[in-house]
Amino acid sequence: EQGALRPLRSLGPSHDPALFSQIPTFGVLTLVTAISILLNATAVEHALDADLDMDEELRVAGESNLLAGIAGGAIGFVGVSVSTLAHRAGARTRAAGVAALVVIGGALALGSAVAGFLPTQVAGGLLLSLGLAFLVEWLYDGWYRLPVVDWVLVILILTAIAIWGFFAGMGLGLVVATGIFVVNYAGINVVRSVSSGRTARSNVERAPRQQAILKREGEQIQVIHLQGYLFFGVARTLQDTLAEISRNREPPRDVVLDFRDVFGMDSSAILALQKVVGRLNSGGAVVVFSALRVRFARALALGGFSVNDRVRTRAFPDLDRALEWCEKRTLEGHNQESAARIRLTLDQCIVPLGLQLKLHERWHRVDLEPGEYLCREGDPPNALYFLVAGRLLSWRQSPSGPRRVAVLQGSPSETEIGAIAGELGWCQGTVRSTNLTAETHAVVYTLSTQDLDRIRTEDPQMLLDLQRVVMRVLAIRLTDANQEIEGLLG
Repeated sequence: EQGALRPLRSLGPSHDPALFSQIPTFGVLTLVTAISILLNATAVEHALDADLDMDEELRVAGESNLLAGIAGGAIGFVGVSVSTLAHRAGARTRAAGVAALVVIGGALALGSAVAGFLPTQVAGGLLLSLGLAFLVEWLYDGWYRLPVVDWVLVILILTAIAIWGFFAGMGLGLVVATGIFVVNYAGINVVRSVSSGRTARSNVERAPRQQAILKREGEQIQVIHLQGYLFFGVARTLQDTLAEISRNREPPRDVVLDFRDVFGMDSSAILALQKVVGRLNSGGAVVVFSALRVRFARALALGGFSVNDRVRTRAFPDLDRALEWCEKRTLEGHNQESAARIRLTLDQCIVPLGLQLKLHERWHRVDLEPGEYLCREGDPPNALYFLVAGRLLSWRQSPSGPRRVAVLQGSPSETEIGAIAGELGWCQGTVRSTNLTAETHAVVYTLSTQDLDRIRTEDPQMLLDLQRVVMRVLAIRLTDANQEIEGLLG
């Protein structure tokens, strides 16, 4: 009856009302413990110059505290001082933990008198040595390796712990560190880049006369790429950027907000979005949201803001489809435009009409219904394709499902070639890298490898002209890609 287990045996019945009244305290204690585990584990990582699995640390601490609670023990977690002491003493295996268990278990069974066998000078010397080592590392060495603000924060935390205790110092440090983070993060521009429809294009390949319209009217489409976390500290930056666009001499027809790299927002950012979208709408612009996560759309809806009312706002799953919709609106606005204003010379067509007349007797017409395959990924490069009418979807299968690579658009007049496909396989001799299926009824002319071999033998000049056409198509695609990259890089 002299051991430390005696209080456990003398415990009486629990007092339920008093226990229930402490439930809020249990919640706070659990939160503080979780934070302490993460802070201490991070400090141990630094002290031991090792990588720890934070998920594993939290799981082990939770299981250990469950067992300790059943036995009537106190909350515990990884300790910075004892872990550092054991590491510096050379105890770097599980034997150190087993030895600590034996010592603590013996004290629990035999009573606190066991601690009297340890000389006070030894325990005091260990604590003094470890404490001085920490002070030198964080106060003296920290002056040379830490930013001034962080070093002052260390002094503040140390002072608070000395005056009010560990938990008060930790809480004060968290509050001040959070404030420093907010100030620093507010200095990061959440607008990664701003581009126009001249450089930001969808993956829809269009006929030359449509490309000419989009190039000329590209400023009517403004694309704003957002990034990071939108909160009260950065909402003003977004608001100023959008306001600058709305003050343009020629207000844009469509403003695309790309949320692909945004991972969070708070209510202040939602209010800023509502205000700026209203200002853009009043100027006649439609605001298009791309890659907007479902939880963001719900948060905006709760604030009474619709991201897809089909009048003032629209929403699309990715930037490619958002740009396609904007381009379609731009082209529809010029359907009645005089042909003389955008007329192209014969040599500016994808395939010059003279070459088309020569190829007319050699290629073969294929009519595709929606969903029908023209070729599949992995097929041999056995043909070159010329799209006249309709739409072809180029896509490949990914772990997350089908992924759109490009959309090939036929010529509006159906008298010229709208797009060419299969040119990479023909040039490189490699298998098809994507699937080609019809989105709508499509008219395609094909030149098989046998047809191309006959052209090489019978009319080398025709083959040379065809190669020039393919090289021009590839050069146009490369130029568009470079312009888009340049626009993103600013």
